Amino acid sequence: MAGRKVVCCLLFLFSFGFSETLEEVLSFAVENSPTLKALQAERLLIEGKRLSYRSNLNPELSVEFGNFSTSKESYTKSPLYHIGYNQPLPLYGILKKADSLYRVEEKAFKYRFEAQKRQLMAEIYRLFYRALYKKELLELSKEALNFQKELFNFVERSYRLGEASKLEFLKAKREYQMAVSSFELAKAEYEASLKELSSLVGKDIKDVEGSCQIPHLKELMETPLLSYYEEINKAIGKELQIEKALSMPQMSVSLVAEKVADREYGLRVGISSTLPFFYKRQAEVLNLLSKREVLMAEKENYLRRLEYEVKAIKLKLEEIKKQLDKIDTELLPEAKQELELALKSYRLRVITLPELYLTRQSYQELLKKRLELLLMAHEEKAKYVELGGLP
Repeated sequence: MAGRKVVCCLLFLFSFGFSETLEEVLSFAVENSPTLKALQAERLLIEGKRLSYRSNLNPELSVEFGNFSTSKESYTKSPLYHIGYNQPLPLYGILKKADSLYRVEEKAFKYRFEAQKRQLMAEIYRLFYRALYKKELLELSKEALNFQKELFNFVERSYRLGEASKLEFLKAKREYQMAVSSFELAKAEYEASLKELSSLVGKDIKDVEGSCQIPHLKELMETPLLSYYEEINKAIGKELQIEKALSMPQMSVSLVAEKVADREYGLRVGISSTLPFFYKRQAEVLNLLSKREVLMAEKENYLRRLEYEVKAIKLKLEEIKKQLDKIDTELLPEAKQELELALKSYRLRVITLPELYLTRQSYQELLKKRLELLLMAHEEKAKYVELGGLP
């Protein structure tokens, strides 16, 4: 007997070893998310863009050999005819502007990454509390099953003693069987919710643990997405400065060594410049201006959505809190007292079995309503996190 108790205790502790908290699930998902890892790889594009502005500074080297065709000299006699070296000049601070653009885009990328991370956290938060809700429903089903089992045993004993009718016995038996089915269904739904959560997190989650309480909203000062819009707007401004610099005449210095006589060479130094009469990077500038207009429209839409949705979330949470307070302080204690009284009354044959079931069902529905309200509250918190809040 003692050995069996030890085994039961060990199984109990072992089963709780698989439980995952919200913090553990969020930490693992953020660290191992394929989506976030893929987004991190895009950071290389920013570095590549910065380096691309150096391509205009690549020098040119030309070499020519002569003494062919009509030349009176043979090929082996001083065949080298021309060597030229051309070096574009880094004017207008283009490289400095490119470095400044890189720093702003790097900062904007961090905000974009954080915004993407908040969206992932919001979805995980939502699925976690759905799983926790299913777990609480499973506990309610278990309590209901125990109640129906005890009641069925009582009715069965009474029936055998001739104190209860066969109709009561059959009804109690059917209600007990229905409670068993409801328990098995609740168990399957909880396991399914864990599978859904596991698919997003990236590991097999056996159980979740947490407190189903009304969530608290942390103050939303400035969201990552809003910061991203501001930084990317600065980046577009710096890109426009670079395009303006590139539309200016681009100058180069050249050095030429050329054969002027038999085994004699002359040196020349030259300066050349592009003349942007017909094209001054208008396409690139228009593209950036269009991108800025789209960005500002998205920012305006996001700000409007943020303002109204945050207000709506807070209003819903206030109403949910009021209803929960009423259930916890008034309705639930009364329903529990009614159930206890109904159970005693049935055993004293003051009320019938259907009346007892009706009282128990009313109590059960009130407990489910409480859990549904808590789930609704956490669904609103998930929306808040998706908008940029912290879980």
